[in-house]
Amino acid sequence: MNEPADPQQRAGRRFGVALSFPGEKRAYVSRVASALQARTSVFYDADHEAQLARLDLDLYLQDIYRNQAELLVVFLCEDYSRNEWCSLEWRAIRNLIKMGERDRIMLMRFDDAIVEGLFSHDGCVDLRKHTPEEAADLICQRLSQLRGAGTPTSPPGLALGIQQANTREPPGETPGIEQETLIVRLPPPTGTRTGTDPASALRTSGLEVPLEGWLRSLAIDSNYQERHDRLVVSLINNEYEEAATQYWELLYYTGTRELWIDRAYLSERLLEMSERRGDHRTSGLILAKGQAWPLVYNRRAREARKALEKALAFSVRAKDRLGIALYHEYMADVASSSGNVRLADEHYLEARDLFQGAEAHKVELKRLFARSAHDDLGSRNRITALARLREDFGSLKSYMEGITQIELARSYLFLGAPEALITAEEAYSLLENDVKMPTSAAKAKALLERILKTRRGER
Repeated sequence: MNEPADPQQRAGRRFGVALSFPGEKRAYVSRVASALQARTSVFYDADHEAQLARLDLDLYLQDIYRNQAELLVVFLCEDYSRNEWCSLEWRAIRNLIKMGERDRIMLMRFDDAIVEGLFSHDGCVDLRKHTPEEAADLICQRLSQLRGAGTPTSPPGLALGIQQANTREPPGETPGIEQETLIVRLPPPTGTRTGTDPASALRTSGLEVPLEGWLRSLAIDSNYQERHDRLVVSLINNEYEEAATQYWELLYYTGTRELWIDRAYLSERLLEMSERRGDHRTSGLILAKGQAWPLVYNRRAREARKALEKALAFSVRAKDRLGIALYHEYMADVASSSGNVRLADEHYLEARDLFQGAEAHKVELKRLFARSAHDDLGSRNRITALARLREDFGSLKSYMEGITQIELARSYLFLGAPEALITAEEAYSLLENDVKMPTSAAKAKALLERILKTRRGER
């Protein structure tokens, strides 16, 4: 069976690239993996330690290499032929050759060692002539060709004045996905599922929250108090469905404007109603989105984890994929803010696999941001990745665009680059005037003042 030419048929694969290599070459391959992670999803064993701690690991790895990755990159050398796990992976790769899927295999060599099953006419990249970052570029070119995407996107240049990143396809998504009218459909107030697809399970509620990011909050500025009071009346009158509709419409606004007292009161009252009705799904979502998220945002990690565990219990009881996905997303946010990048990565991957479409894309961007934000301030990979993520978050009208700009400005400041000032100014303007998130805007303002002092020679 040949590899489908249509990218839509490959959408179920979890990884863009899987790396097969012996441990003796980890130093080189880890740099390749880091360079790739800003551009696509990568199976690199060190990033999936928890998932690989299982029985029947041999079968699990064969499934990843055979079914879960679009492109398999094999790092051949003398050590590869002797390594037991590499031999296992090589069997899965040779089976793809047998099945006529040789286009999914890319060979790279550290030396001229003989590898069983290869012939002298089989083409390989000679890694003795390439840095890890150059090898990553070649892999991305091959992946782009495999997807039929035409000319691959090259990374923006860096000369202490980074070029504007080109528009590119979202990682893990297929070309042509519509990003402008994205909808999250919240679940109906019953405890039953209407299908295995979470989108179909949620569609019956009629509670739609459009994902235009912070833009939708601007429309509420003029009448928030009126809508808030109307919601309070619905809660007092025990009008559950009406109160739920109004609550989800205002929830994002109370977050961007940091109206924590209003949010806490409204969430607590609606939670009481949902629990009395035995609506476990809605209870789980209120606990996650209404109560846990503010704790995550304000870095109150212990309280956030406690709230998320309670939310998860409701979501598991309701068999609600959306609620379980939110648990993993927010737990990843907590881990990332605590500096535990590996744990964050595991949770983001779990969330991404549970979400659909735009939400899966957003979580993937957050995963890449967590990795980049914890990289060395002066790292070229960090700046390149953040420049791209800034564009991607901007296309979603997410407040994370401003957060990414802050991190990018920090890197520029560390390097003494003139771009630090304008990047910090843009972050502050976005967060203060458009998104209107006071705490994040204050962080951007503090960084901007620090940059100005540095330029004046002050300490």
